[in-house]
Amino acid sequence: INGALQVEYNYPFKLHRRLKTSPAFFMGFTASTGDLTQTTIIKDWSVGIPKHDPTKTTLVPLDRTMNAGSTFKFGLILRDACNHIFRIRGGWEAITSATPGCVVERYRNFEDYDFPYTAEGFMKCNGAGALSIALQQGGVTSQVPAAFNVEAGIANSAVIEFSAYRDRKNEIGVAAGDIDIVIMVFVSDPSGNLVPNPVDLVRKQVMVTWPNPADNRYDYKVEKAPEGPSVWIRIGGPKAGMYTLRSPLFTQRENNEYKFWMNFGMPHGQYSDCWISRSKDGDSKLTTPVQIEAGTIVYYHFRPRDMAWNEITPKYFNPGWVALGLPWSVYNSTKGSDQVLHFGAGNGQVELYNNERIIIPAELKVYGLNTFGPTVQGFACRSPNNALTVYPSLAKWENTQLWPWDHKTNQFYIEYGPEFVFYTDQTVSVLMVTKDRFWNTLPTVKGEYTMTLSGNKMEPIELCQQPHGFGIRFVICPENKYHLDCLVSARGYDLTLKNITDKANVTQRVWRVELIAPIYTGDAGNGNFSIQFSEIWAARRNWFRA
Repeated sequence: INGALQVEYNYPFKLHRRLKTSPAFFMGFTASTGDLTQTTIIKDWSVGIPKHDPTKTTLVPLDRTMNAGSTFKFGLILRDACNHIFRIRGGWEAITSATPGCVVERYRNFEDYDFPYTAEGFMKCNGAGALSIALQQGGVTSQVPAAFNVEAGIANSAVIEFSAYRDRKNEIGVAAGDIDIVIMVFVSDPSGNLVPNPVDLVRKQVMVTWPNPADNRYDYKVEKAPEGPSVWIRIGGPKAGMYTLRSPLFTQRENNEYKFWMNFGMPHGQYSDCWISRSKDGDSKLTTPVQIEAGTIVYYHFRPRDMAWNEITPKYFNPGWVALGLPWSVYNSTKGSDQVLHFGAGNGQVELYNNERIIIPAELKVYGLNTFGPTVQGFACRSPNNALTVYPSLAKWENTQLWPWDHKTNQFYIEYGPEFVFYTDQTVSVLMVTKDRFWNTLPTVKGEYTMTLSGNKMEPIELCQQPHGFGIRFVICPENKYHLDCLVSARGYDLTLKNITDKANVTQRVWRVELIAPIYTGDAGNGNFSIQFSEIWAARRNWFRA
């Protein structure tokens, strides 16, 4: 005051009490510094009726727990513009709920300033969430903002959802062994409010049963969802088949259970079995390399599994899962003179045998060690044996070959030209090689054979023969070497090979031959000498020419 001290002071007078006994009274204040006390009477003052300020009203919970479905107590504190507790003579006309699903069952007002609350009441809510009430007085309704939440009631039911795709039968299709399966459990109270974070409840009351009860495992995880009110049941690398979830919380389900089907994962070669068999039923497994005849059909059997060792049933069969690879082998003659790469017949058609097994039939045609490369989804499968030794089948006469002798390399070679070329001053020799119907070379030649050189009016020459490795070597006999030297250069000679094994049914094959003499023979022939067609004349040193 007077520029030295400015004070604003508010004090609630209980006027309704003061005015009842003493209508005349005064207001003032006393200020004291310790040494000096001064009393000042304020003569210019007025008394007004305080008004309720709805923005300063607070709602106070009076019970420790406030759950949906249960009655709980609340307190109401109203204040005026000066932030004093505000009371209404005669109480409020109505205190109602402004939150859907909540009802104020009863309440009472406190007019006496000795009570800390303006009013208190009891409320019951069906739903969980933020709570708000409304006050009515004189036809005016004011809403008290939410100050606390009502929690869900006691859990009594639950439903589940799958994190993977599901159909109307609650079946899911996921890759077993590839990803974790997450089952989301939503627990609610009798009013349908979701119970937050009921991990312990789900862990105790929800049981997972594996397709085979003997496989039941209890190491699956029950955990709070990263977001939202659900609880996760996480199953990693499970068995494929029908699973069952049972719980007394599944009140909406028959027998209090959910059933769902876990599909197989993608097959993987490292977990799949395969083997070779002589039959489609797969019983006669060829676990070690064995000898079989060329042309024999064997069957490669596949038992695909996923990475969780689930055996995949034919219902999920896909021919593109498996491959056999080309069998191959390299065959060499005993002297190393023949190095011919033979390719196998290739893959057969993938079949589903008896609706229970995947097989690939393969006709083995390659002489030698045949090695396969069975794979499932590109990975080699587990097999006790991938190799079979194939020996040639019976000789086919039409496939018999003659390999001429090469003087430059000193070995027999395969001649693919239209005719052989021999020089009469060199060794004339061929190797007879027998082949089966797949053109595999037989290791030995069986039967009796003869070979003659003829043509161009020459006297036929029968060649001598001797065993040579996997064939028969035919060569000009020593006693016929002079005869060979006298033959003129010409094309049109024949090498005739006869099969005389069956004397009553002799067969033969003919190869064309060109002979080249070391001297020029012009247009001379190989016919016999005839004096009547010869011309004789005198010459020096008595030479004559026929």
